[in-house]
Amino acid sequence: MNEDDPLRILMVEDVPEDAELAERELRKDGLRFATVRVDTKEGFLKALEEFRPEMIIPDYAMPEFDGMEALKLSLAHDPQLPFILFTGSMNEETAVACMKAGASDYIIKERMARLPAAVRGALEQRKIRIEKEERERELLAIYENAPLIMLLMDGERRLHKVNGFAAEFTGRPADAMRLMRCGEALRCLNALASPAGCGFGEQCEQCIIRRRVLETLANGKDRHPAEGSLWLGSTGQEEKMSFLLSTAKLDFGSQPLVLVTLLDITRRKQAEEALKESETLLNETQAISKVGGWAYDLRKKRITWTEEVYRIYGVGKSYDPNDIGNNIRLYSGEDRLIIEQAFTNAVQTGEPYDLELRFNAADGVQKWVRTIGKPVFEEGKITKVMGNIIDITKRKEKEKALRETEENFRRSLDDSPMGVRIVSEKGETLYVNKAALDIFGCDSIEEWRAIPTMKRYTEQSYAKYKIRREKRRLGEDDTTEYEIDIVRKGGEVRRLQVWRKGILWNGGNNYQVIYRDVTDIRNAREELGWTLERLRKAYSATIQVMVSAVETRDPYTAGHQIRSSDLARAIAKEIGLPQEKIDGIRMAASIHDIGKLSVPAEILSKPTKLSDIEFSLIKEHAHRGFEILREVESPWPLAEMVYQHHERMDGSGYPRNLKGDAILIESRILAVADVVEAMASHRPYRPALGIDKALEEIEKNSGTIYDKTVAGACLRLFREKSFKLEEARI
Repeated sequence: MNEDDPLRILMVEDVPEDAELAERELRKDGLRFATVRVDTKEGFLKALEEFRPEMIIPDYAMPEFDGMEALKLSLAHDPQLPFILFTGSMNEETAVACMKAGASDYIIKERMARLPAAVRGALEQRKIRIEKEERERELLAIYENAPLIMLLMDGERRLHKVNGFAAEFTGRPADAMRLMRCGEALRCLNALASPAGCGFGEQCEQCIIRRRVLETLANGKDRHPAEGSLWLGSTGQEEKMSFLLSTAKLDFGSQPLVLVTLLDITRRKQAEEALKESETLLNETQAISKVGGWAYDLRKKRITWTEEVYRIYGVGKSYDPNDIGNNIRLYSGEDRLIIEQAFTNAVQTGEPYDLELRFNAADGVQKWVRTIGKPVFEEGKITKVMGNIIDITKRKEKEKALRETEENFRRSLDDSPMGVRIVSEKGETLYVNKAALDIFGCDSIEEWRAIPTMKRYTEQSYAKYKIRREKRRLGEDDTTEYEIDIVRKGGEVRRLQVWRKGILWNGGNNYQVIYRDVTDIRNAREELGWTLERLRKAYSATIQVMVSAVETRDPYTAGHQIRSSDLARAIAKEIGLPQEKIDGIRMAASIHDIGKLSVPAEILSKPTKLSDIEFSLIKEHAHRGFEILREVESPWPLAEMVYQHHERMDGSGYPRNLKGDAILIESRILAVADVVEAMASHRPYRPALGIDKALEEIEKNSGTIYDKTVAGACLRLFREKSFKLEEARI
């Protein structure tokens, strides 16, 4: 209601003069309002919906519709709607009954002057109630949506209420945890092991929840958060939960309760533990990798070392690192001048450095070190220079050994049967062995270099080469093994398998590229593919011969198998089976009745109902089909598909009464396609029932006799995608 809008008052009064008197009294008090008067139940209900009153003033006693009945209807419509009874007389008992029933107030007509105050009072009460309910809803929303566990429990630690987060955490409905013990609800492992079903027994004397709840109840004071932990178990696994716990005593009626809040800090604690482990690991790693860290503070003129720097310098902890001149004098000869200038530039101009220098440690050990310095700027000024010093002596020794063996390696490459090429990071060819020259049809490395890269590749392979080259330029990971098509000097195209890896060559980082001619292998693969395709066609022709044999024996079902096959293939596509399975379904469906070759022709074409014996012979065709096909080599389980095509999801099929997942998905599809085609087509013993009857059968028994997914796909094909049996062949 807008404060500027007049108050809508519904008067329930059978005496118009009394209603006018009430309105006059309200206007005298300055109230702005609009009224509607009714004196019947029907009029009252209609006014509730259409007039939407904000206040109801009914006469207590009327001939056909009294005030108490109006009160019941009003409460059902809106419990907050102010309701003031207006009556000629009322005793004390009646007045109390009205107020208990939900009336806001009552006014005796002889004391009409009290009506405006009663109206204002009822409106104020309604406003207070609405504001209270809104606050309660807000508090409840905060309670339910707070991202922490909130438990309201008594002295026995039984839960009286839990919030939504607690229910989500425990995986139990909130109502199911009512009066459950705290430890049982949280699945505390100690609690679950207790005979009482909840801990806080002898083995849980130190439980922080138990202790804080008892202390809070005893002292009657809120407790500040404290850290604690519980071992929780769920589905056989256990997990240590760390949390912040706080408690507050609340008085509800005669029983004091404690509000317990648990904030999960497990991840934070794990992160803190991981940080400690990382710091320990860093110190150990520095010692293992021989990497030391240092920092020079320009404002304090002070240098700080990590422990590893002392070890690299070969000095004890008593050594003063702040004598920078002493530190520099440990470097060898001309390297001393290099590090001095580099450090000076870093301090004065902010130029970083990364150098590998010879070093004579104070303990007399000669070393190689990698020294790195990087300035730190604050508000545009250099305030620190930080860096690392790394003992690279072993690496340098290995590099020397590698250089000494490099010549032997080069000679071995010359005689390799594989094509080998050494390439710089810029793509320059540094070395090519004889095998690589022969593969590309070149006589010398000079001739190789003279041929542009674009001319050595086919157009498609050159495009791929440019992509690889760009990735390497950007520092992205590149494939180390791939195939290319090259054009030899005479124009012949060959397929090469290529391996590329980084190596040390002539003291620098370069790449070794190995070539293997796989042209003949590729051609053999293509020939194999053609052979497989011919075999597939031959297999299809064999299947077609089987189809013709069945249809010759049973002319009345001519075309049944092929129509069933097309429908089965369409269903398989509809449910998203892979192409390999779709091909198998098409083959199996084309010969699913091959077992009828063993059934007498007079039974197959009998125009009347079959006897039990005759029908049992017909039912045997699924097993006979299995016997015929089980020795046939095939990429699909054709024999088993045919064997199962009369099985049903509920086990009512034949011949083995399989059910559910025991039936191949291919056979479930074939079963639906077989039934639809058979019912829709003519048979010797009955005319065609039509496609509508067939689809009704599938829909009625979907999920029981027929696979629900398969049945749904079949129904969609016919009802939504205009599939027709006679148009099925593609």
